[in-house]
Amino acid sequence: GVPKNTPFDQALHVIAQKQIKEEFRAGYIATFSPENVMREFERGNTHLRYDFMTSLDGEDYFWMRIDAHTYYWTDDESVHMFVYRKNIDKEKSQEIQMASQVERDDMTHIYHKMATQRHIEQLLSEHPEKLYGFFIFDIDNFKQINHSGNFLFGDQIIRQMGQMIKKSISSSCIAARINGDTFSIFYHNAESKKVIYQAALQ
Repeated sequence: GVPKNTPFDQALHVIAQKQIKEEFRAGYIATFSPENVMREFERGNTHLRYDFMTSLDGEDYFWMRIDAHTYYWTDDESVHMFVYRKNIDKEKSQEIQMASQVERDDMTHIYHKMATQRHIEQLLSEHPEKLYGFFIFDIDNFKQINHSGNFLFGDQIIRQMGQMIKKSISSSCIAARINGDTFSIFYHNAESKKVIYQAALQ
């Protein structure tokens, strides 16, 4: 998709615009810009790597990895760069799935406390200008169920609560089981707020 004889630095921007998913474009350009490549080369770093999502048709995105190796070419006294592109979609999907499982509460499959804290801190750091809301709630009289010794029934209630929360919130919310029968929902838009109120009424 790059016109013939386009200079390398300009070609980066064309490729980024036509092939690379929006959230990865800036990182792609910053990593492989001539200025950054030479800066890293002068520091002794001759290997650059970047993972990103790309598409051949502008719709179906998949994970790609670029490994770029730079070296000094004595014949013309210039720095050359050899680039290797590799489809890592299967590998990356498995990696993301495993990371997601590690962050999930075993019983409810929503986030656990530590993962929730990390995601909330990331959102607040990346978008401090937005308005957010945070709900903490628990299950009424749940301790009486456990005190009766009926732990299997208590576990079932916890699972059902997790399922209800997942079905009631939008994808922009961060839902978690933070302790025992205590849950939380973090939201950052009006639509999520409305959905949470509806779930609470249920």
